[in-house]
Amino acid sequence: MLPNVNPDQFSRVLRKVLSPLDNETSEVLVSHLVVTNDTTMQSPEDRILDAARRCVDRWGMSKLTIDDVATEANVSRATLYRIFPGGKDVMFDALRVRELGEFFAGMRSSIEPVESLLDFAVKVSVYAMREMRADENLTMMLSTEEGTALKSLTVEGLPRILNVASQYMTPFLTEFVPLAEAEVLVELLARFVISFFLAPSTHFDLADADSAREFFTPFIYALNPAVI
Repeated sequence: MLPNVNPDQFSRVLRKVLSPLDNETSEVLVSHLVVTNDTTMQSPEDRILDAARRCVDRWGMSKLTIDDVATEANVSRATLYRIFPGGKDVMFDALRVRELGEFFAGMRSSIEPVESLLDFAVKVSVYAMREMRADENLTMMLSTEEGTALKSLTVEGLPRILNVASQYMTPFLTEFVPLAEAEVLVELLARFVISFFLAPSTHFDLADADSAREFFTPFIYALNPAVI
C-alpha cells in the first residue's frame, strides 16, 4: 500500500515545487492549497479558483481578466486581490498547483494497492495517459496559455514537470527501492508518458495496461531485477 500524505508533508512538497517563486508568493500559494479535513464549506480561495477554471474553459487564459473571474466567483476585485496578492499571475499559479495536486491525488487513489514496482509503473502510466487524453484542462494547466501545450511539455516546461512529479511520487517508491533508484524511475516514467502523449506509438499504448506492462518490463528489469 502507498503511504498517505498528511498536510505537513503536503506543505513541504508544495514549498519544494514552488521554490522558483519568491518567498511571499510561495507562502501565499501554500497557505491556500494545503488540504485540510474540513470539506463542509468551500473556501473563498477555492470558489475563486473554480471560477477561474470555468472562465478559462470559456475564453482561454490569454483573454481572461480579473474582472471576469471576480464576476464569476461573485466577489469583488478587492477581495480577489486580498486573497491572491499579485492578481492574475498568482491566481493562475495557484490554479496550476491545485490542478496538479488533484491530478496526483487522483493518481494515488487509482493505483492502490501496488503489488510491485512494475505494477506501479503500469498503473501510473495508464492513469496519467488516460487523464491527459481526456482532460484538456490538465494539459492546459501544464502550459502557460492556450496553444502553448507542446512547448511547455517539451524544452521549456519539462524541468518543471519533472520536478513536480519527483516531489510527489518519489516518496511513494522508496518502500520498493532506494531513493536514488526511485528518482530515476519517476523521471523515466514522466519522460515516457509525455513522449507517448505528444507522439503516440503504433506499437505500444501506455493507456492500456497490457501494452504498458509489455513496454515497461525490460526497463524495470534492467533497473532492478529483484523487484519485478
